[in-house]
Amino acid sequence: MSNNITIPIILLHGLGGFIGPDFTALSLKPMKSYLEFNNYINVYIVKYPSDESSIDESLEHVDGELTKLVDKDTEEIIVIGQSMGGVIAFNLHTKGWNIKRSISIGSPLHGARLITQVEGGLKDGIQKTYDKTGNMYNYLKDMLHYPGYSDGVITQIDNKVRELQELIGDSDDAYNYLQRKIKCPGHIALQNKERQEEPPHDYKTISMSWVGFKDFDGCVYKDEAVINPEKNLHLDWADHRTIFLNPKLWIHVRNIIKD
Repeated sequence: MSNNITIPIILLHGLGGFIGPDFTALSLKPMKSYLEFNNYINVYIVKYPSDESSIDESLEHVDGELTKLVDKDTEEIIVIGQSMGGVIAFNLHTKGWNIKRSISIGSPLHGARLITQVEGGLKDGIQKTYDKTGNMYNYLKDMLHYPGYSDGVITQIDNKVRELQELIGDSDDAYNYLQRKIKCPGHIALQNKERQEEPPHDYKTISMSWVGFKDFDGCVYKDEAVINPEKNLHLDWADHRTIFLNPKLWIHVRNIIKD
């Protein structure tokens, strides 16, 4: 008699997805390997353009990819998502999927205020720099000129800095320029995410916290990751970006899905 467990398990990565050279979501591989070792034979990593898309667009993409793997009309699935992947997991039922259970791991289910905080700090920092030096050119020139540079190297640095100064402009333009370079549509989608309602199927949220922090995992605050405290599991000493390397998480996830 086979001990293999055949229910399809869908793994959804977060923003960025730690995409490797073969376009595999590397952060999900340890979880997939652990579940397969424990006889779950239909574990799928589903990739989606999290950085480039709104939540609705990502949801649409995941829906399309799932139809290549699972029969929507006849099969029940388990969905596990980290960070933005948890947001997708908790809304996948709107596409008609029969979900036995979903699990979110460090997911900003009610918005991501860290992004707003970083934006504010970036703008303040640029403004202070501008006020101190008079313009971005003087600041960058002072930062890049070191004793011992030849006149030729200094001239090259000056030319490049002037090009950058012309490109960026004043302090407000510098902020907008850097924001465009750093912030992607996925960040905007999570930053503006409305409060997540409870999905109509069984679910579990997993929140995390750094050492020395009770309510923050390095990216997401605990209150953003929890819908119902009675359906939440909190992991101390856990980091948002490295959680999938943590065997403690693998064991908890397996216990949740086998109940």
